Amino acid sequence: MSKSSKSKVIVLTVLTGDLTIAEVAQRYEVSRRWVHILLARYRQGGLQALEPISKAPRSNSRCISDLVRKEIVRLRIELGAQGLDNGSRDDCLAFGTGAVGSARCLHHLAHPCPVRFGHTPTKEET
Repeated sequence: MSKSSKSKVIVLTVLTGDLTIAEVAQRYEVSRRWVHILLARYRQGGLQALEPISKAPRSNSRCISDLVRKEIVRLRIELGAQGLDNGSRDDCLAFGTGAVGSARCLHHLAHPCPVRFGHTPTKEET
């Protein structure tokens, strides 16, 4: 039995009044607290709210936005044109832009932020 099916059976068993919360918890080998959580979810969003909730992070605090990425590349090109230190020569010519930078910075530039489902970019991000 899948987790969402088990959750639905637990909630429907309690709602029909066949068993008490304690009896349902014992029968389906879950805690009474979990039964109460499932009932609260059901009251808020119906059976659809009993689907498993993703534990994946909603954002990546280590990634940088396109705006910051473009500014880094612009500054590195500008500093290089002025003959100033703009990063390690070993990491030269990142992405064919002529930008030079440290391995750590270039790693972040090469790995852009993943697009989050349902995320609408702010004005600064576009």
